[in-house]
Amino acid sequence: MQGSQKNNRINVRLSEEQYKDFLACFEKSNFRTKSEYICHLFHNTKIVQLPVFGADDILNELISFKKQIEGIAVNVNQMARHLNESQKDSVLGYNVTKMLEYMPKIIDLQKELDAKTKAIQKSYIKYLNKVYQEED
Repeated sequence: MQGSQKNNRINVRLSEEQYKDFLACFEKSNFRTKSEYICHLFHNTKIVQLPVFGADDILNELISFKKQIEGIAVNVNQMARHLNESQKDSVLGYNVTKMLEYMPKIIDLQKELDAKTKAIQKSYIKYLNKVYQEED
């Protein structure tokens, strides 16, 4: 690619410190021009595409979902307690026994969500560590 004609120019702005760092690296290299050095950097730098979403976006969604499930569980528990205290078998057509059947299901869903959230978090951290280690 050294013999190809170069018609495109890229302008880059650097702070004073960044420019000093660039010059120090350039001087340590064996390239004759800064342009050759920059082209070498372009061709020999691995570009790592990170996911479009932020690191916390998925976890925040799962945590929000978890809080909703917890809220449902609390509401069902409060309704059951209220119904038990009122000593009525049904209120507004809801059977107390039937309502209590939902509690274990909600608790199981909450535990499953907790486990999945932790697994996703571990996988994502492992992925990020792998990406950053490959850059070194």
